[in-house]
Amino acid sequence: MKAKLIGIILITFLAYGCAGSKLQKYNKEVEYYEVKPPEEYFSDQYPEPDTYAKYPGGQPGLQNYISSKTRYPIKAVRRGIFGEVEITFVVGKDGRTSNMEVIKSPSKYHTKMYEDMIEDMYRWEAAIKGGEPVEQRYVLKAKFVEFEELQKMYESN
Repeated sequence: MKAKLIGIILITFLAYGCAGSKLQKYNKEVEYYEVKPPEEYFSDQYPEPDTYAKYPGGQPGLQNYISSKTRYPIKAVRRGIFGEVEITFVVGKDGRTSNMEVIKSPSKYHTKMYEDMIEDMYRWEAAIKGGEPVEQRYVLKAKFVEFEELQKMYESN
């Protein structure tokens, strides 16, 4: 039986707030830059700060981290499981990720990969509002598709 090649499309990491049970460390080798969440993710609980939470290398650094850690889970490939992942998390006042919530995921294998990825992130610098650290919510989105679908998308551009 011919194995299907699988492609991964990493959809934009959007700012919104994940569980961090591991000890997260600051990356002292890279400068931290703000990562702005989409406005629709601000709320009374997570208001728009004066300064957004910062990640090593900013948005490009975060995208590189996510891309480097994303792999199609082999058990999902064998079962032909495709779909979208959407997981929210909070960057706390101490810069650690917490409060992870799975909005959607095609399988437990995809969920586990992204939970581990978020837990292993470098520590962020907290968002600031009124001179004080505040929590900020983020969302990570990705879409897993069959290779043939990925090929069609590239050919249409």
